[in-house]
Amino acid sequence: MSHFLETKNVGVYVDQIQQLGDKNRARLGFLCAPVFEQMAHDGKIYCAVENKKVQRTNRIILVHVCVDHQYRNTGIAKEMIELVIGNFPFARSIEASCRRDYKLDKFWKKNGFHVAGERPGRSLSGSVLTIWQRQIQTVNLLTLSQQAEAGDKITVVLDTSVVIELCDMPDSSASCLHDEYISDYVTYMLTPECWDELNQKSEDKIRKKHLEYAGLYQRTVISERFEQILSELQQRVDPHHAHEADIRHLAHCITNNVDVFVTNDQWLCNQRETLKKEYLLDILHPEELYATIDERVDAASYLSRSLTGSRYAESPLKTEDIGIASELAVRANQKKKDFAQWLRETLSSVTEDVYIIRQDEVIVGLYALHISDHFFELSQLLLSDKTVGPAIRRVLTETIVENCVRKISTNTSAVTALLIPFDIGMNNTDILSRYHFWKTQRGYIKFVLGGSCEKDKALQLVSSYLHARESNLVTEEEKESILEEYRHISNVSPVEFEELLAPIILIDLDIPNWIIPIHPEYAVRLFDNELANMNPSFLPNEHEYAALSSVNSYYTRTRKNFVTPCRIFWYVTKSDAYIESGAIRAVSTMLSTDVGTKKQLFSQHKKYGVLEWREMDQVAAEDKLRVFTFGNTRLLPRSVSLGELRKIAAEHTKKELQLQGPNRISSDMSRKILNVSTEA
Repeated sequence: MSHFLETKNVGVYVDQIQQLGDKNRARLGFLCAPVFEQMAHDGKIYCAVENKKVQRTNRIILVHVCVDHQYRNTGIAKEMIELVIGNFPFARSIEASCRRDYKLDKFWKKNGFHVAGERPGRSLSGSVLTIWQRQIQTVNLLTLSQQAEAGDKITVVLDTSVVIELCDMPDSSASCLHDEYISDYVTYMLTPECWDELNQKSEDKIRKKHLEYAGLYQRTVISERFEQILSELQQRVDPHHAHEADIRHLAHCITNNVDVFVTNDQWLCNQRETLKKEYLLDILHPEELYATIDERVDAASYLSRSLTGSRYAESPLKTEDIGIASELAVRANQKKKDFAQWLRETLSSVTEDVYIIRQDEVIVGLYALHISDHFFELSQLLLSDKTVGPAIRRVLTETIVENCVRKISTNTSAVTALLIPFDIGMNNTDILSRYHFWKTQRGYIKFVLGGSCEKDKALQLVSSYLHARESNLVTEEEKESILEEYRHISNVSPVEFEELLAPIILIDLDIPNWIIPIHPEYAVRLFDNELANMNPSFLPNEHEYAALSSVNSYYTRTRKNFVTPCRIFWYVTKSDAYIESGAIRAVSTMLSTDVGTKKQLFSQHKKYGVLEWREMDQVAAEDKLRVFTFGNTRLLPRSVSLGELRKIAAEHTKKELQLQGPNRISSDMSRKILNVSTEA
């Protein structure tokens, strides 16, 4: 077929144009002859002509679109649309309204149009007009305005099914997407494909409701790269074209540099790894977005952190962990599918924190900390029996319990409690006894107090907590029994009382106080988890049992006698290889001390120390050594630098402070060190 496009000398074809319009007036509507003549005069009619016969007319906001029946499906429609667009280079979009009952959706979509809404028609029959829109400019003032509004926010596109769920079921699990907590961090958008899918609903009332709801969201723009990315995605993830609509959603997300696509579609979720690696696009369930927000806003807290410099590390659960972590379902006596769903739900929960345990980057366990108004609960503790042996399992459990205690103590300045249910605690009673848990009707409970204060003040805080109206952890009988025991221990053994409420530091304990220097390499291997994580060059500890154990041994050549129990202030000596060294960083309780030959002491304490036999000569040249055991180690809120330490020493002693070996200090000086460590 041979034809040409006429744009200027349209007047000679007005009669044919009107005849074509009248012929198709049932669909186009009626325009009288003077209107056609005036539009032709104004240059607002475009037509395709063959043998002086009109094939089509249109305008930038298309009022009439018509091609003679014998010339349909020849590509004339597309040519006409492109001609109009070419003559309006600064137009943002081209629109047309078309009755739904004409069923021309394929025609409009084929020519690059997408649904933009609908409105009532003028027909007495109550027809509905679908508004079709095609974007012309890929960057316009609206796009720039949206980008400016988004700023540093996470851009999130919602799948069509999620939009419908939010519209029809505002109290569903997807409602977390509009929680006030994340509103400051997220900009929500919809793709044109979403509107096209919503338009497919046949029931007028439901379709209108969904389209109106969709109108509350911003729309992604159609990029010049769209077709290219669409083709790539079809080849990579959908070669059989079984998920056409899904692929178009993804192509819009990628070409708009969207951060997250939120969906409940399992096929889409199965493409996570590919889309993340190749296109930096995250695929998340609605409830997983909470975790994604936290990870992006506070990325540092989601880094894997070594457990006391060992090969084991801990990090909050992330979406990419769920697949592998669900392998632990057998340890929880659950189906893998149900366990994975529970993991996903915890990501959006404000009352459940899940932490993953890795060994050399391989997930070997997890634990969950449930948060309530007045206490915390270790609601889940799973360690793989394939990769974690019995001995390490014990000390790893100790470390997890200790981490839970540390976490909850930093969340409050008052007394709180950690509850461990019977199903977890019954296999770890020796550990719970070491950490001073009480067996009650509800499970095993430890009362926790952070910071530092006097002994009597700590006892008063415990009493107030137990007698609080909201406190229902223990029965009245259990309350009195616990308080009576606490009063007795505080009088008989203040050191044990401190351990009962650990990590509290009681500043009025009447026990000797020592400053003991330790090389940073030994500190990170024994207790200083923070120092290990601040120095990425540090190699994991080979002495994992010692690193994870709550009681450790330390060799020294000092001839000074220690009266136990006593308090140790650990001065981590200065080293260029360790930032934040050259300061007092931790406090421990010395439990026992012994003197003997190297061979004797090494055989007795090698399990709890970090030295190899070949390294014993580095401690002392002579055969005789001193060793002491210590526990209840707590990192100070803030390290006390050498300069601060010398200033404190000058105020409390006339002797110059020597840090080549253990230094006995006064109670007043120890209290001052503790006070400085809590200052901002």
